[in-house]
Amino acid sequence: MAEASLDWMFIDSIPLLYDKRKIVRQTKVEEWLDLAQVVRELGLERNNENRRDSGLAEYVV
Repeated sequence: MAEASLDWMFIDSIPLLYDKRKIVRQTKVEEWLDLAQVVRELGLERNNENRRDSGLAEYVV
């Protein structure tokens, strides 16, 4: 039986043993869900001039 490559992943302070491939995929998903990092990497700035009451954030490249 082939041995799977396992690694630890922590959720808060709880250690969980997972397959390394699943940890890599989960990390990629979490990075793309982090909008602050996406905004920073794209160099976007918030446009405060034309504020609307719609609650939607507007960005200028």
